[in-house]
Amino acid sequence: MFGRLPRPFLCFFGALLLLAPVRAQRSEVGPPHLHVGVRMIGHAVLLSVGDTTSLVLPVERDADTYLVSFGTEFGFVPEKLAATVDSVMKATRLSANYVVEVERCGTRDVVHSYEHRAVDTLAIMPCLSRALPRACYALRITLLDAAAPEKQLAGMPVTVPTTFQGPKGWILAVGLGLLLTLLAFAVFRKKAVPVYTDNGSGVPIGAFHFDKGKLELSIQDRKVELSGKEADLLDLLHARANETVAREVMLKEVWGNESDYVGRTLDVFISKLRKKLEADPKVRIANIRGVGYRLILDN
Repeated sequence: MFGRLPRPFLCFFGALLLLAPVRAQRSEVGPPHLHVGVRMIGHAVLLSVGDTTSLVLPVERDADTYLVSFGTEFGFVPEKLAATVDSVMKATRLSANYVVEVERCGTRDVVHSYEHRAVDTLAIMPCLSRALPRACYALRITLLDAAAPEKQLAGMPVTVPTTFQGPKGWILAVGLGLLLTLLAFAVFRKKAVPVYTDNGSGVPIGAFHFDKGKLELSIQDRKVELSGKEADLLDLLHARANETVAREVMLKEVWGNESDYVGRTLDVFISKLRKKLEADPKVRIANIRGVGYRLILDN
């Protein structure tokens, strides 16, 4: 039954099951609805950049500030990230006034920040339209009106007890998780993965069956999931099998205007593809030094 559920549904439902038997201590994780809502923001950010597999790491709390870290690197456009955060804030009613800061991991340098206030729809957001490169980032979210969380949740049909112990606590915790999950799924179901049009059922690549529409490789009874970029790269290389594809062409076709800063990222994605193709020794990606890459298919 669970195998057919959307990935965001499983992520949020699993998080609530883990949260259910634990005492909700404000000094550690804050009110449960705030903690879960902030994690929803992290998942939504990953979905907005096309990542449906990476994890949101445990949320750290300091008073009314929450630090959301990720188990992967990503690049982002400030307006798109802000729209994602704001939509979750609105859907979950976490806060009407807040500050979002994007920090670079390790150095804690703030590479982007903005402030959102409900009064007069004020939103202060610098660095518009300046795409930031793929790197390790963390979100620091400060809720400016967190002192009155009940007002923010006015009209919400679920109340949260101080603890999740006992049968009633389990039921309320799981109910809250389902409610928030349904809200997130309704908002992001169209953004979860890149949409590809593929009228066929995929193509053979050696012993593999490559289905770009489903973002997967299959060999015998084993299936291997691909990211959107991996699928784009493999599709491009397969279209020119046994021919060298220049790095510049690959960057332009797969990353477009982002190609100024993803030269090293191309090598990382090629490395990932090589590992996923290891099951068939007759299929390999060769590095043509100084030129590009070639998908070699041995007959």
